[in-house]
Amino acid sequence: MCIRDRLKPKGPLHTGGGNVFDVGEYQLLLRYVNFKQDQLYDGTSKTNYSAPGPYERTTENYQLAFRAGIIRNVDLRVIAPVLGREMKRKTKRDDLTQNNFGLGDIRLIGRYRLLAQNKGDNFNMAVGLGIKMPTGNTNEHKDGELLPGYLQPGTGSWDPILELAAHRGAGRHRYGAHLIYRLSTGGERGEQDFECPDDFQYNMAYVYGLSRHLDIFMEMNGRYMTKAKLAGITQENTGGHTIHLTPGFNIKFTPKMHISLGVPIMAYRDLNGEQLSEDYRISTKLVYKF
Repeated sequence: MCIRDRLKPKGPLHTGGGNVFDVGEYQLLLRYVNFKQDQLYDGTSKTNYSAPGPYERTTENYQLAFRAGIIRNVDLRVIAPVLGREMKRKTKRDDLTQNNFGLGDIRLIGRYRLLAQNKGDNFNMAVGLGIKMPTGNTNEHKDGELLPGYLQPGTGSWDPILELAAHRGAGRHRYGAHLIYRLSTGGERGEQDFECPDDFQYNMAYVYGLSRHLDIFMEMNGRYMTKAKLAGITQENTGGHTIHLTPGFNIKFTPKMHISLGVPIMAYRDLNGEQLSEDYRISTKLVYKF
């Protein structure tokens, strides 16, 4: 293996590349994201709390993904999230802490190779089509009470997913862009009809191979979400536009195994109405290809 190949960087945390697995290639990926939302914003401005209502939300998101090349120029990903959430809220009588832990909505995404240049400097592009399945519960109760929507792990809807991804490798350098859009359809929350927001994510990344065992990277992770609907009524305090900047690094244990660590820092937010938000997140993933 030449020096150039040994310094070749891996992909970053969130910006998927444009590569497609060949038949017989497989990958396991474990991702973990943690963040606490304890600041109230209205649009772009921080505002004061007004009881009653939630004043702190904590999310732990564990994702297990399996990816395999199934036929020439096509691979398939199965992504299963497990969500741990806690919410603190004030009522007229009490200060409550509620939590829940459970399987979320599983996603199944197929990807087709549009372009592949794999000799020397390379450019790869792929398009994907998938579905989010309603595997998460939408009717969780505790102590006889329906849990708030934030603590429900599912949305009850079958949502189509479309993605486009590309990356270019040039020696120690890797540049990437990834677009993914999920179109919400009607589901339920408890016994009421519920339509979660449409979700558009756009990501860009640069990775530099410092050594055969270490990369550094910087990502821009943007997300735009529409407003949710409950029982046919638009929920004004939902959705909005956020942008995180994510510095991080990859530790490359072997050519087929690496771990990525990053801290997505909030760079821009414009939320619809009053919503809880965070300043940063902790994100990591472990990848093994075989």
